[in-house]
Amino acid sequence: MWGKAYQQPFARGIYTIDTETGQITGPHVELMESASLGDHDRFVVGVKYTYDRHPLDGNAARYDVGTGAWQWITRFPSDSLDYVRSAIASPAADLVAQSRFVENAWQLFLMRSDGTEVRQITRLGGDIPRWSYDGQQILYRRDVHKGEGARYVPFVYDVASGQSAPLWPALPDSLPPFPPLATQKRVLP
Repeated sequence: MWGKAYQQPFARGIYTIDTETGQITGPHVELMESASLGDHDRFVVGVKYTYDRHPLDGNAARYDVGTGAWQWITRFPSDSLDYVRSAIASPAADLVAQSRFVENAWQLFLMRSDGTEVRQITRLGGDIPRWSYDGQQILYRRDVHKGEGARYVPFVYDVASGQSAPLWPALPDSLPPFPPLATQKRVLP
């Protein structure tokens, strides 16, 4: 059945799960996935599909928690959806980050939650964005691939200043030390 998650009792969509009682309500929006809450739980952004195979299927959409209305926030043709990744909402502001493949590299974009005011915020690469709890910074990965050293380096983008900085340099000896797996003495169940 179209729209029902594989081997799941619920149709695909956005649900609310009360973690204290276990009660599940929804779907608030059907056929929406890869969702994240934004602006103090005022909206949700995710990847949206429709039953009638709408031309915008697979694009990012915004669901307003207060009104129950949803809208498309990106409008890419279906043949270019492999070049965009899920939109990630800021937990504390009306902003959304998204990686898009531009000029042979993943780049990071920032926009309002309604899809307006889109701007590219990286020029040297950026993907897999994750917001800080206060919405002031975005942690992302950059492929620096410059010979020896770290290939994928985590960077932090400061929303207020518009500046990015690496968490550590991309040098061969600059990776933080990680203990060998055998020394962690963790027993798996």
